[in-house]
Amino acid sequence: MAHFFLLATIVTAIASQILIKWRVEKSSLGSEAPVQSFIINVLADPLVWVALSLSFLSGLCWMVTLRDLDISYAHPWTALVYVLVVASGVVIFGENINWPQIAGLGLICLGVFIAARFSI
Repeated sequence: MAHFFLLATIVTAIASQILIKWRVEKSSLGSEAPVQSFIINVLADPLVWVALSLSFLSGLCWMVTLRDLDISYAHPWTALVYVLVVASGVVIFGENINWPQIAGLGLICLGVFIAARFSI
């Protein structure tokens, strides 16, 4: 069951980031607006509150994960959030990444594999 909560931690964190990015892009205020106005505008969006709730849920899932798994084993897996958020940015938002970024993401995946493989 602990691995289910670890996966839920990762999935809810990714969903939160993607949802926030989507809603920020859909905001009626651009980068020229004062920061306070932009934040008020974004916080008026109910889907931003869903995203913030997903972040909170991710934290709760993380607490349950740590109840049953060593942090030295569980935490490296959360690095996959970086990889999957970047991949989502490319697929969903059409963002561009370059070869050094791809190599860095590959190194993150290799690090997760090594840390997970030799931690238990």
